[in-house]
Amino acid sequence: MADTYLSQLAIADLIKTYEKDPTPENVINMVQGLVDYAFYPKDKWAIKQFADKEKNHHNYFVMKEGDNGKTLHTIIKISLDPTAAYDNQWDLLMPMLDNAPMATGRCWGILVRGLKVRLYEYHRDEPKSYRMVTCDFKIGNKSTHSVNIRKDPKVFQTVLRRIPTYLPEPWDDALTDRTKVNTTSEASTGRP
Repeated sequence: MADTYLSQLAIADLIKTYEKDPTPENVINMVQGLVDYAFYPKDKWAIKQFADKEKNHHNYFVMKEGDNGKTLHTIIKISLDPTAAYDNQWDLLMPMLDNAPMATGRCWGILVRGLKVRLYEYHRDEPKSYRMVTCDFKIGNKSTHSVNIRKDPKVFQTVLRRIPTYLPEPWDDALTDRTKVNTTSEASTGRP
């Protein structure tokens, strides 16, 4: 995997450490390595992290520094219980997202649960049930809601390299089934 994050020895070691000892501390360290890999501080990224009050999650707010101050670009949520259900993972953060400074009213959401990752689009101006929408990953001829950091490095590499360069697009008024949007693939994280 010479062309992915797995070729970075420090990141590969963090992933191996988590695989051998899947503790909350090790998953946070693994994700921190991936965040640092994707969002270079020299490119004017500011990253704030915090644990939620129940200590079930650890969160990263990735902010872009610009002419109008810092705006939220991506939120990364780590579920510290790798067996927790995906449903309702964003509920506690929705009030923060609804009030966060955003350049376009849209940002990315990444949910890490163990070695599995899900990608989301957040759209502040949509009805509440459509604000946080799961994106699909295309692996071969199949679509899936999640990828494995170890098993699908080329797909997740695309996400890590492309997400910092743009924000989710506005919804197309003609789009009727918003739960089935394919926003990621092996070659692109943009809409088809």
